[in-house]
Amino acid sequence: MVLVSVQYRLTKESEKWGGVDAITWPAQGEDCLDAVQYVYENASKLGIDRSRMACWGGSAGGHLCAYTALAGSERSEKTTLRAAVSYYPPTNILELYSDIDPKVGIDRHVLQADSFESLLLGSAKTGIGLGEIIEHLNTTTAPWPHLLQLAESVDPEMYISNKSPNMLIAHGTMDHTVPFKQGERLAAALAHFKRTRVFLTAEGCDHAAEPRSCWQKTIIDTSAWLYPQAQETSRVA
Repeated sequence: MVLVSVQYRLTKESEKWGGVDAITWPAQGEDCLDAVQYVYENASKLGIDRSRMACWGGSAGGHLCAYTALAGSERSEKTTLRAAVSYYPPTNILELYSDIDPKVGIDRHVLQADSFESLLLGSAKTGIGLGEIIEHLNTTTAPWPHLLQLAESVDPEMYISNKSPNMLIAHGTMDHTVPFKQGERLAAALAHFKRTRVFLTAEGCDHAAEPRSCWQKTIIDTSAWLYPQAQETSRVA
C-alpha cells in the first residue's frame, strides 16, 4: 500500500498564492484533481497500481475527496478513482445552515462573509457572504447568478454520474461543525442515481473523529470496506 498526502490551497493563504482569485473555488478542487493526475502519470515510479487508487478525507478533506472522486470520474481516465471515503463532509453549502439540528447546534458561524464557506466563494474580495447569496437565490442581476452557480459547483453531488466510483460516507450524529444531514444528503443523492454507497452513522460522535473512542468502530468498519474496493476484480461494495 502507498499513501499520498495531498496539499491544496487554503482560503486564508491568499498572500502566499498571489491574491484572492488564486484561492477562490475551484482552486482547491483543481489542486486535488491535479494531484490524482500526477499520481496516475507517475504510478510506475511511485510503485502504485493506477487502476486501484482511492481517496480518504475528513471534513474539508472529506468534501474534496468526494468532489475529486465524482468530478474526476467525469473528467478523464487519469483522474478516475476506484473508491472514495468521505468523513463528515460539507456537501451542500447552500443548505448547510438550514441543515443545523437545533438539538445539536453548531460551533461556528456559516453565513457571514468571513466564514469558511464564504471565503471559498471569494468573499475576501467581494465582501459578500454566503447568507447574502442565499437571500438572492432568485435575483437575476449581477453578481448573484454567478455566485449562485459558483456555490452550486462546490457540491459533490453535482458531479454524480454512471461513472461514479463506490463511496463510503461517515458522519457523527453530534457533529457541531458540519451538520449530520450534510452527510445524509450525499448518500441520498448517490442512492438516487443508483450508485453504490455505504453510509455509516457514528452515533453520538462529534466532528474530526472526536472522541477517538467514539469513532473507533467506524474507522475499523471503513477499513474493512475499503480494502476489497482496491482489489482488481471488485466493483461492488
